[in-house]
Amino acid sequence: MVELHKFLGVKPSITTSFHPSANSRVERLHGPLKASVRKLCADKPREWHRYLIPTLFALREIPSDHTGFSAFELLYERTVRGPLQVLRDLWENPNIQNEERSAFHYFVEL
Repeated sequence: MVELHKFLGVKPSITTSFHPSANSRVERLHGPLKASVRKLCADKPREWHRYLIPTLFALREIPSDHTGFSAFELLYERTVRGPLQVLRDLWENPNIQNEERSAFHYFVEL
């Protein structure tokens, strides 16, 4: 395992359980995540779980101040094509197939 770390140029970080300051980069995301979900589910707080995945998607498409890339771009090596881009493409192109139109309705129902 040590050789793999050297090859990749990474340094393993061992942290203790229930010690958030040890994982500060991960914990830093929790603040905006909780604030966003709290605002989205203000009317129906018991349905917070419905807003979690779309909120995570939105947070992952925001470029980082440090790298200039979003988490999505770093993982998939391309820019994200989110629901609004899909809706725009469906709106502007009347020649889109029925399967893609049903995807439009799926997004709207989310």
